[in-house]
Amino acid sequence: MLLPKEIIPDGEIGDLRRTHNPMLTKTKERTAGILEQLLSAVESTTDSIIITNRDGVIEYVNPAFEKITGYAKEEVIGKTPRILKSGKHDNGFYKELWSTIFSGRIFRAVFINKKKDGELYYEEKTITPVTNAQGNITHFVSCGRDITECKRTEQRQAIPFTVSRILAESATIDEAVPKLLQVICEGLEWELGELWCIDSNSNALYLEGMWHIPSLELREFEAISRQITFSPEKGLPGRVWSSGQPIWLTDVVVDTDFLRAPFAARAGLHGAIAFPIQSEGKVSGVMVFFSHHIRQPDNNLLNMMIDIGNQIVHFIERKRAEEALRESERKYRMVLENINEVVYKVDITEDNPYEGSVQLVSGRVEDIIGYKPEEFLKNSSLWFSLVHPDDIPGLAESTRKVFMSKRGGIREYRLRHKRTGEYRWIEDMVLPQYNDSGKVIGIFGVARDITERKQIEEKLVYNAFYDSLTDLPNRALFMDRLKQTVEYEKRHKEYLFAVLFLDLDRFKVINDSLGHMAGDQLLITMAQRLKGLLRAVDTIARFGGDEFVILLNDIKKVSDATEVADRIQKELALPVNLNGQEVFTTVSIGIALNTSGYDCPEDLLRNADIAMYQAKTRGKARYEIFERSMHVQVMTQLQLEADLRRAIER
Repeated sequence: MLLPKEIIPDGEIGDLRRTHNPMLTKTKERTAGILEQLLSAVESTTDSIIITNRDGVIEYVNPAFEKITGYAKEEVIGKTPRILKSGKHDNGFYKELWSTIFSGRIFRAVFINKKKDGELYYEEKTITPVTNAQGNITHFVSCGRDITECKRTEQRQAIPFTVSRILAESATIDEAVPKLLQVICEGLEWELGELWCIDSNSNALYLEGMWHIPSLELREFEAISRQITFSPEKGLPGRVWSSGQPIWLTDVVVDTDFLRAPFAARAGLHGAIAFPIQSEGKVSGVMVFFSHHIRQPDNNLLNMMIDIGNQIVHFIERKRAEEALRESERKYRMVLENINEVVYKVDITEDNPYEGSVQLVSGRVEDIIGYKPEEFLKNSSLWFSLVHPDDIPGLAESTRKVFMSKRGGIREYRLRHKRTGEYRWIEDMVLPQYNDSGKVIGIFGVARDITERKQIEEKLVYNAFYDSLTDLPNRALFMDRLKQTVEYEKRHKEYLFAVLFLDLDRFKVINDSLGHMAGDQLLITMAQRLKGLLRAVDTIARFGGDEFVILLNDIKKVSDATEVADRIQKELALPVNLNGQEVFTTVSIGIALNTSGYDCPEDLLRNADIAMYQAKTRGKARYEIFERSMHVQVMTQLQLEADLRRAIER
């Protein structure tokens, strides 16, 4: 049945109706077009978007949500975002979330969520309340960006340093192993870690240590792992031992050579990586890590694990040697001439317990510091005369503590070599002897050269605080010195200093055109030039890439900082020869003074960075001094971007 056409009356009303209807149609068409564009933007964005009602029930998710989480929209519509909870956030986190959004404010945070397949991911999320015309909250819009790769990169970069710190701080292997396994598991998001060591007597690998996340039920798997051993080429640890190469298994459950496959299946373990810990080609152990997920091989991760294995094997070898030495001393309490350390005996007079007559010195002393044993027997004060002047107070104090403890102890100090004049680090294990009255009458000592160990420790510290390419301080050391300067300035209000943030203007062009090796050489050259322009009290650091930061201490006036900036501009503008190719570059500099009203080190660094970008914006090859208006401008821009995003979401 056909509906009758609309009857439009004659006259002015009819004319108005005939004019108004096309206008209304066009308005509706424009509105529909705008809504269609907004929907298209939401559907095509790579950010995850969730729209819930006031009760938190999901009413809409975009395709990016489905791609990131693995859930289809049909699976989540009508449910709440609790399906994404990973258990990594406490109740206080969610209490703050609801308190914020129900008060009409926007909540921003990094969430650790769980995908449909159980894999965890990091999401930088903004949750915005939506109100109706009466101002009542009707919906919430959640916009999230997957930052998992960035977080994993940060965690991976921190692992080698953390491993070095654990090795430096641990006194024994038993103390270090669980910490190492935990750090590596948590940093790489593996659920279980094992250390297998070689028993030289049985020529088999045995389980030295294991760590797993507390929530994992692994009693059966752990029990069988502690019962079995692996000979060469048998099982995953045995194959790594034989080959000396890392092995990656995407799924141990289906690997026919993985002997513990049934137990792994019941424990829910799948992906695995195993790598050797070896020194000079000799394998002394194998580390194995497991995941609940099937994992694809990652060459960068494999290389990092090999480097970590090299650190660990040196630690294990050193600690085993130390433990063997202590055990030997406990057993025999005797000094033997044929051991590798310097064994000595000194009789002490009651008048001066810190000096005495040398009765015995083993031949190893000549290998370490160049003196023959007879020279010490003839001159009882010779040993102490060789001690480094800076170590004398510490040696006296440690000796006093050894005598007071009556149990012996360890002393560390430097002795001067007879021929070369260089100082060698000595670790001296001392056992005092007492008479019936409790007075010290002599000491037995075992001393050994630990110079190489000290050099390794110093290198670890150096690597933690210096840039490996330019030998300049890195961000950590610079921030420490900046904090010290800020604290000094708080006590001395007249003190003036400045932070300069430098960025090479054409580095990317040079790096892309001539290659990374040429880019590295350019950075080294610029670092050397910058060091030549500064005083000993100043600090220059490389923050990464082509960014350098300078701390000018104890300047008298603002012009001191600008004069340094002018000298830097002139020096860095000089040509550089890179493998026969002469290149030119300039530098943009931002200057922040402690008189700007900011007393936080991070704020001063941020202000210098802002000023540097102002210099970039205003033409490059120049410097700008930070002003508060620059920060206001940056914050205004950020707020504008946020407002635009919220406008699009609504």
